[in-house]
Amino acid sequence: MELRESSRRELAASNFPRRKFAPKKIRLDGKRISFRDVAKFARPRKTIEFLCDKTGKDRSTVKRWLSGESRVPDTASNAVWADIFARYG
Repeated sequence: MELRESSRRELAASNFPRRKFAPKKIRLDGKRISFRDVAKFARPRKTIEFLCDKTGKDRSTVKRWLSGESRVPDTASNAVWADIFARYG
């Protein structure tokens, strides 16, 4: 069975290795934008309460995320980006 051209492209693209961890850094003018800045942009008031509600974690864990002491899970970053896109399209 001969593969069509579009099938060949899909097979070639699937041979690339997947990146296990995507970088979480967003850069603007060469400076890193922190998760805290993005979360404060999404919810300037009650940022901690918003993240606690969306992720089901306690306040101390959320404070560690906002301070940069620990890695931010995907559920928290997805909640922040979903809130931004829901408000600003």
